[in-house]
Amino acid sequence: RNQADLKMWLARAVALEMDSKYLSLYPEYTSSVEMLRQIDSHLESLHKSIKARDESGISEWLGKAADLKLDPAMYNSIPEGSEVMKRMKSLRLDLKAKTANVFSPKGGTELKASIEAVLAYDYEHAPEMKEARKAMEIRTEDDRITEGLKEAMQKGGFVEDDSHDAIDTITLTELLEEAKAFEMKTVAGKTAQKNGDRILAIRIAVRAAEKTKVAENWSQLEKRLQESGGDLNSHPEVTFARARVQVQKQRQEAEAKLEAAVEGGHQTNLTMWIRRATDLEMNAKWYAALYPVFEMASSTLNRIIETTNHLVSYEAKRDQEGLETNIKIANSLHMAEEMYPAIPKAKGTLKRMLACRDLLAEAIEDIFKPEGHQKMDKAIKVAKDLKFLHAPEIEEAKEALALRIEDEKHEAKLMLLTKEQGFSNSFEKASMYKVEYGDLSKAIEKAQKFRMRTGSGKSALMRAILIRNLRQSVENAFNTKHLALWKEVSQRARQACEERGELASQPDVQGAVEEAKLARNLRVLERKLKDAIEKRDEKALEVNLVDARALGMHNKYIELFPVYRHASYCLSRIKRIKEKIDEANEKRTLELFEQAVADGEAYEYGKRAATKEFKDICELRDKVGQLYLEAKDCVRMLEENHMKEVLTRARELKVNSKDISKIENYLENTSEERFMQDQARAATALKDVGRNVDLSIRLKNWYLQKYKEQFEL
Repeated sequence: RNQADLKMWLARAVALEMDSKYLSLYPEYTSSVEMLRQIDSHLESLHKSIKARDESGISEWLGKAADLKLDPAMYNSIPEGSEVMKRMKSLRLDLKAKTANVFSPKGGTELKASIEAVLAYDYEHAPEMKEARKAMEIRTEDDRITEGLKEAMQKGGFVEDDSHDAIDTITLTELLEEAKAFEMKTVAGKTAQKNGDRILAIRIAVRAAEKTKVAENWSQLEKRLQESGGDLNSHPEVTFARARVQVQKQRQEAEAKLEAAVEGGHQTNLTMWIRRATDLEMNAKWYAALYPVFEMASSTLNRIIETTNHLVSYEAKRDQEGLETNIKIANSLHMAEEMYPAIPKAKGTLKRMLACRDLLAEAIEDIFKPEGHQKMDKAIKVAKDLKFLHAPEIEEAKEALALRIEDEKHEAKLMLLTKEQGFSNSFEKASMYKVEYGDLSKAIEKAQKFRMRTGSGKSALMRAILIRNLRQSVENAFNTKHLALWKEVSQRARQACEERGELASQPDVQGAVEEAKLARNLRVLERKLKDAIEKRDEKALEVNLVDARALGMHNKYIELFPVYRHASYCLSRIKRIKEKIDEANEKRTLELFEQAVADGEAYEYGKRAATKEFKDICELRDKVGQLYLEAKDCVRMLEENHMKEVLTRARELKVNSKDISKIENYLENTSEERFMQDQARAATALKDVGRNVDLSIRLKNWYLQKYKEQFEL
């Protein structure tokens, strides 16, 4: 079933005349030609069916290809036909599903996309296309009417027309009739139709109610608004119509209130409801003709105001004489106070003016008493609030207040300059300390020149003088060790507390006490450090140096107390001496013992401190020195008993040297013969004839004893 091979071998057979001369011999040629014809015919028909998207044709020729046993792997048209069949079935199923769902929210868009996919696949003749297109047309019409209804609900209402004369109901009516005839299919369309009916009803009701006072019309509009439903709550026309209903209710209320106020001649109510009616435009547009009560109320109010103008004018000017005269006139006319507020107001103002004058006179008299300023402020505030600053007593009151304010300024200045501490010890060096009392002295001088009049001012002046004197004494004593100067600081602080008990918590007093205490502690430490240096007392030096650092003697007061440096040096020397003693005790050499003792004696440590530790190291130095000398003699003389004694003492003292090592080697590692020979040489070198003879005899006896067998006959 190989089309290419058939074509190739048939062409070869023709060349070999198997189609003519030898045809009878090769019947296979004829069957092969027939097979090739069938293959070509099947494939061509299948290709045409695929191109034409002929579902039945594709199915038929795929079946015949299978009957002919054509290999799909050899002929691309066969798998292509199968894929086209699958795609066509998929498109038809999708088209059918989207058609059934065309009226869902996204149904129109999805069906349109499905139709476009079918057309793009050249499958326009699909059986479902007719129904799909019809459904699409219905959905398009539904969407058109829906959008038209939405647009009509947004336009043509009275919200956009300030005159409310051109409310459009025709467009919305026509669209609603069209929707009713069409029978809306989508949820959006049905909702738009329902909302359109409600908006149309509201527009009709608005048109009937606007520019009227007919209660029935406004009630009908309110009913339509209640029927509009929750989904129209935020619609502009519904919102505005509700506002119009509310405003109309307010106009009805204002009309009734104005009629009552005109009836009773009540000025306050007339003023309030005329203002309210103005806010409601009852005197403007077409409302003026609907509400003639507004003009009537305004006229009535003007007549009432005309009657009370004189009293209002004099009350505003705070004219005492004018008020007294016109109140008498009002009384003679029997004008009811409850009906004319200007009358009781004028009487009240006159009463307050008289009281204000009495208050000013009293404040002038008491201006320098503790509450004098507040009393004067109150009196002037009363006059100011009463707009009565032209009262006869006001000038004298201002002069008295100016003196009181000047007194308080001096007091405040003095209190300010004594509130915070006037000196600082926060600098790195005591020599940099500052004491500020110059400004305070100037403030005291000015206050004394002014002559303080208030009790608190005089007290502040005395307080300032005490603190100024204290600061001067602190400045004199700062960065000194003079006992007399620091005694004066303590006396000044004590004087301030005795004369003014509240100064005990004042920063200058507390600071001065602390500084005096610090100076005393520093002097005590200085004595202790000097004593410790003199005695070379390591423990006392350590303790007192820690205390000195805590008080700042190591940085702030280092220049004032050089003893800190001396003490630090003394402690370091003592520690170096002790380190050398420890090193000597550890390494046990004469050189280190001598260095430790020499360093201690050079700094008079042994003489002044006289510690057991130093005495012991001195004794060790002497013992080891003596031992080294004896070891040297032992190595030179090789006297055995002395050598043993020296070695024993060296081991007890745990010391060693070159000579001691030699002694140890002679006594423990050298043979008796060699030892005696070296002893003999040493005696010869020392020219000790007697010892030399003695050693020679001992050596001979040793030989005879050791080698006695060799000498036996």
